[in-house]
Amino acid sequence: QMLPLLEELNHKFGINVCGEGGEYETITLDCPLFRKKIVLDDFEVITHSDDAIAKVSYLKPIKLHLEDKK
Repeated sequence: QMLPLLEELNHKFGINVCGEGGEYETITLDCPLFRKKIVLDDFEVITHSDDAIAKVSYLKPIKLHLEDKK
């Protein structure tokens, strides 16, 4: 679903569709190795640099809890 948007961003700004070079990062909240999943109840998006071409933001968890897997 995101591929067309990522390809457009690649064409406009030269970002790497795979995220190489630090264009975006991930956070893992659940995976088969986890005994419980992490649930973010509240978070804040912090903008470190509001540059028009290379905006840098990160997610600051405020409240989270562990939840049993179903």
